[in-house]
Parts: sequence; structure tokens; C-alpha cells
Amino acid sequence: MKTKECQQCGREFETFKKHRKFCGKICFGLSRKKIGTWNKGTAKIEEVICKSCGKKFKAKLFRKRKTCSLRCRNEVLRKSNKGRKFTEEHIANLKKSHTGKFGKLSSNWQGGIDYENKKLRHSLEYEIWRNEVYKRDNWTCRLCRSKKDIVAHHLKLFSEFPELRFSVDNGITLCRSCHMKLHFNNKKQNNGQV
Repeated sequence: MKTKECQQCGREFETFKKHRKFCGKICFGLSRKKIGTWNKGTAKIEEVICKSCGKKFKAKLFRKRKTCSLRCRNEVLRKSNKGRKFTEEHIANLKKSHTGKFGKLSSNWQGGIDYENKKLRHSLEYEIWRNEVYKRDNWTCRLCRSKKDIVAHHLKLFSEFPELRFSVDNGITLCRSCHMKLHFNNKKQNNGQV
């Protein structure tokens, strides 16, 4: 057993290991905080002046930081791209890539169905239908008898049977978990179609 001096606190300690330099985990951790884990303290810290705001800050030289914060960095980048000129070909490519992306020109356009659904589902008729279904089922899930987090479910699809959308007989009260299970099971049986 050898007696050594801790390189962090200077206290003497006994050890069997030749390479041990610290008396314990605390001193080892403190030494790592002081000198860094991978560069063994070789990085020099100097005071640098921010290119954006002119404020002085301390930075490790190997990183070549030129700004004191992310905000200043973004400002410098914005200024550097301000007078940048694009070629005619580049501008044409940008225009071509952004055409037909929104509304009726989008490849996903389905004739405004989403807008109509939102309009119907937020209407007074829909709210009355939902409350009538809840009232008929005594505000409880018909499958598990839970009264928490209930929803009104259409037995025949809302999208495929517009004439039955507001029929109380076409509705059933379910809790959210039973509702999700029902839709998941229907998707499995119908190969992905609800």
C-alpha cells in the first residue's frame, strides 16, 4: 500500500493502485469540472468581444466562438445573408417548389371536406344531438359503464351517412378508451377502413 497526495485537495491517502491521483469520487469530480473531461485542460479560455453587440465574454479558443449568445449569432447570420443575390435559376426553382402547395392546388385537396366537417361538428344541431345521446344513455359509457371522459359515437359513419348525422338512434355514448378500441377493432376488420 502506497501513500499518495490528492491532486485536488492535497490530503494524503493510501492506495494499492499506482495510477490513482485523487482521494475519492468528490475530488475526482471536482477536478473534472475544473479541467474538462476530454481535453485535459488544454483549452485556453480567453476574453472575446462579441461581433454583434460588442459585449466581452469568456470563450474557449478551440471553438472559435464569435458571439456571446444564440440571439447575437442569429443576428450576425441574418446580416450576412441580407444583401445576398440569388441567380435567376435559383429563384425559378424556389417558385416552382412552392407552387400548388396550399388549398385547392395542394395534392392532398379533397374538395373542402375538412372545412365542412368542422362546420358541422361545431354547429348547434350537432351539440343538441350529442347532448340527447348523452341524456338517453345517462351520461355513462354503454360498454364499460364509466362516467369519465365520455364521447358521442356515430354507429353509422358520419361521412358516409349524412342523413343519419343528427339522428339520436345513430348515436351511442362511449368513454374515450372504449371509443378508441372500437375504431381500432373496426380498422383491423375492414383492412384499415373504419
